[in-house]
Amino acid sequence: MKRWWRAKVSAIIGAGVLLSVALSGAPALAAGNGYGAGSPPTSAVAGGFTKIVTTRTFPSAGGTLTGSANGATVRVSIRARSLAHGGQVVLSTGSPRSIKVGRGLKVIADFSIVILNPVTGAKLVGPFDPAISVVIRNPSITSADFLVAVPGSGRVTRIASARLSAGEVVVTFTGDPNFAVVQHV
Repeated sequence: MKRWWRAKVSAIIGAGVLLSVALSGAPALAAGNGYGAGSPPTSAVAGGFTKIVTTRTFPSAGGTLTGSANGATVRVSIRARSLAHGGQVVLSTGSPRSIKVGRGLKVIADFSIVILNPVTGAKLVGPFDPAISVVIRNPSITSADFLVAVPGSGRVTRIASARLSAGEVVVTFTGDPNFAVVQHV
């Protein structure tokens, strides 16, 4: 009988310790590999986006996430039900010079947006419906610039649906993107 009692007391104490740590205000680790510190998700790193800017977990009701890096600001707007069961958005950036976009061109802003399952940490690939909206702002952006997707090192694809104006790019997406704003030099 004493062993059973000791096991029960140990279990109760263990649960109490876990609960007190959870409620103490100590920083919580996010899904998967604990995004918020360390390396960005693999799909971001493959495109050259090696530094986490910010991360946030969203409910299915959606919300907005804003981050800044390399002189640019990005705002990701997730509409209600875009992420049916919620999701953790990891916003990353890289060194614009490391993204190969071709001769006579340069990257003036770059962001990766990866969405993870908030429970398992697995990448959510979409399609996200309704589409997720992204606005990238940088005073150097002109209407003559263009936006590319960067699926991997040395690979870029122009995004014709992006709207560019002085200082701003607006685009929507239905799957995880790595974006770079490209300018002629």
